[in-house]
Amino acid sequence: MKAKAPGRRTNARVSQVENVGGFCRRTITLPAELEAAIEGVADKQQFSAFATRALMHELQRERIATWLDERQAARGGKPLSSEAVAYAEQTWRGRKK
Repeated sequence: MKAKAPGRRTNARVSQVENVGGFCRRTITLPAELEAAIEGVADKQQFSAFATRALMHELQRERIATWLDERQAARGGKPLSSEAVAYAEQTWRGRKK
């Protein structure tokens, strides 16, 4: 492996976390198409709130999927009852948005 020349920059970025008033700042990299789609929904001032809602939404989906997987595993891999699926759907619809 070649040694990096002194003072030479690379394209690699490290996302640093910065606490600002109880919030953490992170740098993210988005594909241009995704950025354009987001800008069609939220302007630059609304981006942070939009991204926060999107991340919370995805975490909720992951938690519900995990819960459903755990329930199915506890049943020996048998499909979940319609009541369990209805409960998960109700939880999803009743989430904080």
